[in-house]
Amino acid sequence: MTASKPNWWKTGTAYQIWPMSYKDSNGDGIGDIPGATSTLPYLRDLGIDIIWLSPMYDSPQKDYGYDISNYEEIYPPFGTLKDMDDMIAECHRLGMKIILDLVVNHTSDQHAWFKESVSSRSNDKADWYIWKDPKIDADGKRHPPNNWQSVFRGSAWEYVSARDQYYLHLFTIEQPDLNWENDAVRKAIYKSAIEFWLDRGVDGFRVDTANLYSKDTTYPDAEIQFLGEEYQPAFNYFANGPRMHEWLQEQRTTVIDKYGDIFLVGELPHTPADEVLKYVSAKSREFSCVFDFEVVNLGGQIGDGVKKHQVATHGLPEFKEAWRKSQHLIRGTDAWITVFLENHDQGRSLSRFATDSPKYREKAAKMLSILLCTLSGTLFLFQGQEIGMTNFPIPSGKDDDWTIDDIKDIDSLNSYWDIDHQHNHDPLWLKKAFNGIQRVGRDNSRLPVQWDDSANAGFTTGKPWMRVHDDYKSVNVKSQLSDPKSPLNFYKKMLKLRKEYSDLCIFGDFDIWDKNDPDVFTFTKESLTGGQKGQKLVVFCNFADRGEPLHWPKVVLSMSVFGSSKANVAPNETDGERTAIAQDYDLSKPITSQMGLRAGLTSYGDAHFSLFLRKVFIKALGYSDAALSSPIIGIINTYSSFNPCHSNVPQLIDAVKRGVLASGGLPIDFPTISIHESFSSPTSMYLRNLMSMDTEEMIKAQPVDAVIAIGGCDKTVPAQLMGGISANKPLLPLITGPMMPGSVGGVRVGACTDCRNNWANYRAGQIDMEEIMGINEELAPTGGTCGVMGTASTMACITAALGLIDLKAGATAAAMSSARLRVAEQTGRWSVAMLKMDKVRPQELLTSESFLNAIIVLQAIGGSTNAVVHLMAIINRHPDVAGTIDLATIDEIGRDTPLLVDLKPSGSNYMTDFHNAGGMLALLHQLRSLLHLNARIYTGQTLGEYLDNTPFKSFDYSRHIIRSLSDPLWPQSSLAVLFGNICPNGAVIKQSASKDRRLLQHRGPACVFENTRDLAERIDSDAVEVTKDSVLVLKSIGPVGHPGMPEAGLIPIPRKLATQGVTDMLRISDGRMSGTAGGTVILHVSPESAQLESVLGIVQTGDLIFCDVEARLLILDVPDEEIKRRIDLRNRSTEAATLKQRSRQRGYRGLYERDVNQAHLGCDFDFLTTQG
Repeated sequence: MTASKPNWWKTGTAYQIWPMSYKDSNGDGIGDIPGATSTLPYLRDLGIDIIWLSPMYDSPQKDYGYDISNYEEIYPPFGTLKDMDDMIAECHRLGMKIILDLVVNHTSDQHAWFKESVSSRSNDKADWYIWKDPKIDADGKRHPPNNWQSVFRGSAWEYVSARDQYYLHLFTIEQPDLNWENDAVRKAIYKSAIEFWLDRGVDGFRVDTANLYSKDTTYPDAEIQFLGEEYQPAFNYFANGPRMHEWLQEQRTTVIDKYGDIFLVGELPHTPADEVLKYVSAKSREFSCVFDFEVVNLGGQIGDGVKKHQVATHGLPEFKEAWRKSQHLIRGTDAWITVFLENHDQGRSLSRFATDSPKYREKAAKMLSILLCTLSGTLFLFQGQEIGMTNFPIPSGKDDDWTIDDIKDIDSLNSYWDIDHQHNHDPLWLKKAFNGIQRVGRDNSRLPVQWDDSANAGFTTGKPWMRVHDDYKSVNVKSQLSDPKSPLNFYKKMLKLRKEYSDLCIFGDFDIWDKNDPDVFTFTKESLTGGQKGQKLVVFCNFADRGEPLHWPKVVLSMSVFGSSKANVAPNETDGERTAIAQDYDLSKPITSQMGLRAGLTSYGDAHFSLFLRKVFIKALGYSDAALSSPIIGIINTYSSFNPCHSNVPQLIDAVKRGVLASGGLPIDFPTISIHESFSSPTSMYLRNLMSMDTEEMIKAQPVDAVIAIGGCDKTVPAQLMGGISANKPLLPLITGPMMPGSVGGVRVGACTDCRNNWANYRAGQIDMEEIMGINEELAPTGGTCGVMGTASTMACITAALGLIDLKAGATAAAMSSARLRVAEQTGRWSVAMLKMDKVRPQELLTSESFLNAIIVLQAIGGSTNAVVHLMAIINRHPDVAGTIDLATIDEIGRDTPLLVDLKPSGSNYMTDFHNAGGMLALLHQLRSLLHLNARIYTGQTLGEYLDNTPFKSFDYSRHIIRSLSDPLWPQSSLAVLFGNICPNGAVIKQSASKDRRLLQHRGPACVFENTRDLAERIDSDAVEVTKDSVLVLKSIGPVGHPGMPEAGLIPIPRKLATQGVTDMLRISDGRMSGTAGGTVILHVSPESAQLESVLGIVQTGDLIFCDVEARLLILDVPDEEIKRRIDLRNRSTEAATLKQRSRQRGYRGLYERDVNQAHLGCDFDFLTTQG
């Protein structure tokens, strides 16, 4: 088991809603979909991530929704299709997923398919169900085809005189089994039951009786298990049949895979462990996980011939052994399971496995929540479980006792009346039968949910369809919400802890300590991977009605510090610290230390006074001399309310400080400017160099021994690396992390690739204003950087490749995840540890090999074109590397480096998927043969040593997101550098993001826009001279031309072409394009058009332009003499005078336009580069 693949359905907590008994919104006594929708905020607050909605389809309700008469309609008392759409949308708005019951082993006998099938042996649907001829005995009497028993007792066959045949029904008579052997049946199921709902936005299915579709088609008699009974259990002949895997593979490849990461959880009754693994292995992918019934089947299960009065007793050792089998089922495999104790088919867990006595009920509910929340697998809770609902009470001789008249469940009723018939109405037998129903009957889970203490428990204002539990006045949601010590609030805390410690609770390895103890269940969970690797969790569950001693093993005792003689000693200054402090006041000795507070003293002409004054003011913040004697770790705080990419910075600072303090350092945070792409005018690029100056000077100016630079948004990380390298103090970046994807109509979306795609669709008239406004609210559902391989994510991955951040999660863990906080704490610890190492300053740690590795990763991830500009700027700040790596180096590396990571905009996935697939660690292992393994990383190791010590085992999902060198997404050079007369210093194209690969070699007439104003005025005009073969050219958006090199290079498709379906054209500019964007777009043309010698600056509409990416050519097909004539003419024009005048502007703008260099050098200020 591993924590390297935390799919949303692995780490999420699911909550089953059985709608009939959940919440009634209209007073008819029956729960409904609007009622369920109204409670979704409550469930989200509880900690629920996934809603499992039990059957809500149109149905005669013979088996409470599992007898479906129309997969595409809603049972009218539950609501309408619109109500379902509203519930799906509300789930997604709240960040939850929703899955439905998929019931396709059988339908209702009222389904149109069956009505047609039952009417004739010769119509189109005659064999859509399983029909067999009768057996005729020697007396000519008709009998069913075999002796199979229905799950709900009686024969599994029903005779129909119109056909003179029997049909198979493994459940009730009204639930005929579909004939999956018929290809047409399977296609109809896929369309009506699966695709219909996936198209409406559901996120998966709980697949009912998922292993019963394939039967033994010889239909032999079952072996005799119960003497004297006519019909016998026959699971051996209809469970896990010969074609099950074939059909499930067909379902996966022809339907499910079209919709992405769809969650399929299979119900597999009567399936041995070795057979279960065949359904859920990463190779088969037939189900995401399965319900393992090892635990809840203790005491008997539906359909195995056990009657309700025969419920077997079990002790705690059997309970523990069942959990051991369940937890170890997936040990050492790539399979996954579920964790649950309740569902619509089971009695309540408190009554079955703990106690429902009032004295211990709340404690028992909390204990079971601890048990469930610390076990591996996808956790499923059932409605009312969070408040500790119990089975209906055992009859006690009172007038209001529960009786058989209160029971609705067909399985329980059939069992009861079987006993009544077999034992001739014997009251003692009937009492045994009813007590069995009280213990394990399905109605226990179907009692109305207890919302408050009003009439009918707040479930309905009408007459409830089923009797409400007697205890609702004392056990209900409302009362527990207001009680911080209630089971409900305890569940809320446990669900939060389960996620926070997922490496232990969800993915940790399970072992029992006390398998034979009859009263206490003690087990450990040990994290084998992830941020909590090596940690062990010990769980004690006391099932006795008395206190029990805890028996701690030696491994746990060895971690305890309670016996330490220093445990209660106050942390006063040591003698050595006091001596050091006294030296600060010894005027006879010069201050020589350059560590901590004593470094970089402000000049007052008296160093001792400078230190004295520094201490005066910093002690105003409450620091002691002892604290001020520690190494100081500066934390760059880039929080801003204008910067949602950095919304988690305050939490990251807190986590960093924990790590620094735990390692003996003193953390002090300080601000620099904060830049967000959408809140920076004219552009964020315009401010990048200013931020690098701010960063460099603040690091130099302040007494910090090492620096942690917190950043994430596009230009922030480059600015911090530029400034940090120039300042040259030990530096550890801390990435804020990507946002989570949103959802529109059940389809995942994320900023900002989907921002641009949807806006293009809006411009083309393919979606309306209401739709685009709704999409606007889902594209950035959480704080964090863009969730695709845009500039921010690219720079995060490059920073990891440089060896400056954690290679497991540092680049990829979501901004709002606990993993991101753990990375922050680790960064704090490492910042102190680095001070004890040699050669950890960035100009020492980073070498040419470090940057070459960064370029290899840039190509392999299909990174942002912006990163090329940033890398050149960063490289040219390094005195030993500047001038040794240029655009030609990037292109050369690209020719040998394939695109491996399948993320938007070059692919189809999101950063969270990359993280779940193993992230940078997995990628670096794939790239190992290409990397420079002697490059050093922040831990002091070489990259090769780190990879040797940190293996990664790939799995199907990781191989889907992170391809191998032999199976790339794109064979080479996701980023290519072009040269030619238009771009003698180079231009960049992200060829892997081209939407029309034919354009990678193209010749066409130029359609020129002189600047962004000209573009805005003419792009949507019908008069613009443009065809689909034109080359769109936009000038004056280079480093000086705009200024700030805006991300306007993704020139919009002219509206008159967009409405004709044109989605891509060859586009050329001297500007930039968002890393999240896609298309055949040539950028960063150097020199830019604002340079008077620029060829781009003299391109005219109608000029032919030739592009051949494979040959790395970009040519203006105009005679050299004509090019020279146009340049000379331009130099004598008023435009030339205007450009020269611009450089004389005041302030930062003037500084920028005078000193910024061209894109091929990184757009840095000349005076900041190593060469100056």
